[in-house]
Amino acid sequence: MPTRIILMSGFKKVLNFNGLVLIPKTPYTKLSVNSINPNVVRLEYAVRGPIVQRAQEIEDSLKKGEKKGFDQIIKCNIGDCQAAGQKPITFIRNVLSVATSPDLFKSSSIPDDAKMRAKRFLDSCGGSVGVYSQSTGVQIVREDVARYIQNRDGLPANPNNIFLSSGASESILQLLATGGDESKRAGIMVPIPQYPLYSATNAEYNAYQVCTFLVGVRQTNSWGTNLFTFYTDMEFRTFFTMYSFIYILLKNP
Repeated sequence: MPTRIILMSGFKKVLNFNGLVLIPKTPYTKLSVNSINPNVVRLEYAVRGPIVQRAQEIEDSLKKGEKKGFDQIIKCNIGDCQAAGQKPITFIRNVLSVATSPDLFKSSSIPDDAKMRAKRFLDSCGGSVGVYSQSTGVQIVREDVARYIQNRDGLPANPNNIFLSSGASESILQLLATGGDESKRAGIMVPIPQYPLYSATNAEYNAYQVCTFLVGVRQTNSWGTNLFTFYTDMEFRTFFTMYSFIYILLKNP
């Protein structure tokens, strides 16, 4: 019976006892800087950059007993409040403890209101935190979020339009991944100074970063911008598709 063999570029043909075999010209044995996505190579995340790495090296040396002019490192590059000594909210910890270990329902050290909240959550998600939830998040939690938004803003909120995530950074990544089209690169307008997550995400997604530089406002001792600067930055949109504008608290970028 005749057999049709299609040779693809990137492969070489080798004849052995089993017939014609196709073998990749370049064997893919491991990942390297030269073989991974170049956008990942260009990615820089200052929150985990050289200064933070150096701080970690110093902290490790202190733990080994090396003597310096100080005995601890205080990391102020991110809002890691609890690392700086802030006490966690006890109620949240109690609810999480009971939800992850239901035996604590019998414990007298857990307040009743925390047990009630944990039971309400477990009843809505199959009785265990290990049960898979919907991709958008546990239904009852999304309903609570919708109710909170409605009480806060006075506007109706639909829980089916709410997506839960494991943190703000993950939400930002998901949103920025939805922009752009096949014809042009996606454009993201980022205020400068900025949180490094935005520029790092732009590099990862090969998006075009448009920088809107904030200036100090002497009268109010805060940060600001103006419409002239904003529209000047927008003039470059012929090179990309502008689809996102990051708005931050101008008084504290």
